[in-house]
Amino acid sequence: MDEQLRLKLKDVIKTSLENYIRNWSSSSYHPLDTLIPTERKIRSIVGGLETSMGTRVWEPIAKVLASNNGFEILAGKLKRPSPMPPLLQAKLDYLITARESKATWVNRTEVIRELKETVSSISDEDRASIEYVAPASGSGVDIFLKKDDKYYAFDTKTVQPNVGDIKKFNKQIFRVVCLCYIQRT
Repeated sequence: MDEQLRLKLKDVIKTSLENYIRNWSSSSYHPLDTLIPTERKIRSIVGGLETSMGTRVWEPIAKVLASNNGFEILAGKLKRPSPMPPLLQAKLDYLITARESKATWVNRTEVIRELKETVSSISDEDRASIEYVAPASGSGVDIFLKKDDKYYAFDTKTVQPNVGDIKKFNKQIFRVVCLCYIQRT
């Protein structure tokens, strides 16, 4: 890693952590505040920091690395159509359900092909009537990039997801692919 990149990453991490600690406030009382107030405060800060590491540390680091490697960082959130075209919603629901069963499992290439076909079948008139709105909390992507006319969407997650989260991640990936196609084609 070159020195300039290392210094940029160090600055991102330092600034993120300093901003978090500077803006930290305890808004609730806990019995440990009386017994061990300093330790309780430290634990509260560390616990909050662990929770917010994605947006405060990992996302900024990922964006610096992406930019350094020639990716365009797309501003704003990937929006969702409102209302979702019924044909597209039906196809998305079908693919999500099919992917959850070994008997009906479809591979990634097939999912992408079917979503592209469905999006391309939506008339220009119907597309013109679509309004795009912010996604529901927790259903968007953290980092949206572009390089060489290809789009990349990333969602920073804990390094130890629960097994039950895998289905949720799968649904989210399908939705993001779907949103990319309807907005970008």
